[in-house]
Amino acid sequence: MHTCVAIGILKKDDRVLFLKRERGNFPGLLALPGGKLEEGEGVYEAVVREIEEETGIITKVKSFLGTAAEIIYEGEKTLSTILFFCELEQIGVNGKIEETYHWLPIECLQNNPDIVFSDLLFLKHFYLDKDKNYIKVKCIHQDDGTYVWEKDEI
Repeated sequence: MHTCVAIGILKKDDRVLFLKRERGNFPGLLALPGGKLEEGEGVYEAVVREIEEETGIITKVKSFLGTAAEIIYEGEKTLSTILFFCELEQIGVNGKIEETYHWLPIECLQNNPDIVFSDLLFLKHFYLDKDKNYIKVKCIHQDDGTYVWEKDEI
């Protein structure tokens, strides 16, 4: 199965917005906010819509940061996700919240086991270091429920 997902990186002061995953892949872990593109929707529209739905925070896209391919292996099933990353700017709040979100200090992000590992890679390379605009990662969902990531060097 192939999926396209728009992900937003929203920074306030020296903190980055993360959501606690309640369902889907990586439940219980913190992840950068975003979601699947709906039919007929572009990347920018999708990321703004998803963040408002999930957090009540109204944003606009500041810049496009990069693209990633994340291949998730779950037993016999393989999920291929193309992720598009955008830097966002907050322009308001609408008050409705769907997910639990957290503003995490940038200095606390490195190797944080509570954050989806691939999101840390994407944040580092696309936003903090700005040294890549494409990353491919493989994620293996283990039988014990844990995840193991491998980054392909390009």
